[in-house]
Amino acid sequence: MTILKETKILSDNEVKHLLELMLDVMPYPAKEMLVLNNINPEDSIRMQSITRTFRNAREIGNQTLKDVSGKTKIPQYRIRAIEEGNLSEIKPAFLRQLSQYYDLDEWCSRWANMNTELASGLGMLSWVELSKRAEGKGLSVSPLSDVEKQIMEFVESRRPEEHIRPELDIGYRITGQSFEIFEIRPRWKQPDITQEISVAKATFVKSKKNWKLYWMRADLKWHRYDPLSDTKSLQDILNEIGEDPYCCFWG
Repeated sequence: MTILKETKILSDNEVKHLLELMLDVMPYPAKEMLVLNNINPEDSIRMQSITRTFRNAREIGNQTLKDVSGKTKIPQYRIRAIEEGNLSEIKPAFLRQLSQYYDLDEWCSRWANMNTELASGLGMLSWVELSKRAEGKGLSVSPLSDVEKQIMEFVESRRPEEHIRPELDIGYRITGQSFEIFEIRPRWKQPDITQEISVAKATFVKSKKNWKLYWMRADLKWHRYDPLSDTKSLQDILNEIGEDPYCCFWG
């Protein structure tokens, strides 16, 4: 699926200019609400390119939210969250999957490269590296890898029912040759702010072509998980995390 007219990615100067204009005309009560709800108006401006691009891709294909959800198995409210720029409801795995479905990976990598801080919160740092490599070598962004598909499927299988997710959810991020799985919970006495609690981390060692698994001890540092020695199978890693025979990961 191809977008007929590419959405402009705003530069830092353009974002700053729009932010100044917006704050200049915004009444004080509205500014106070932004602070109380921990909303960064600059992030909202930067997200406009994402929201318009994804909505435009769907509409050009004459597809409803239900159509896209049926083909991608992504819940409709998650697709709507991306199209509306609702940062608290956007999940990195679904953003990447939807980007691939719309054939937007190359555009998204350029957006991530120009909005690295926000991209980090959206789990798009790996796309930044792809963009940098593409700039230098003319490479195209690769589709969602088999590795990420395995991790995404594992995380989805562990997530609680939707009505429980505001209190407990599970996510993941991929950085370089490592991935981390974590729980997402509201902060104690600050339920409007979520926090990540590390569950497990694994790193792929290119030179040996195997995986190393880590768990976080009480000192809040990653330690090698000795019961499972180096393995070439990612599925072995995910099975060990899921079964957790020594209660190292899920407590």
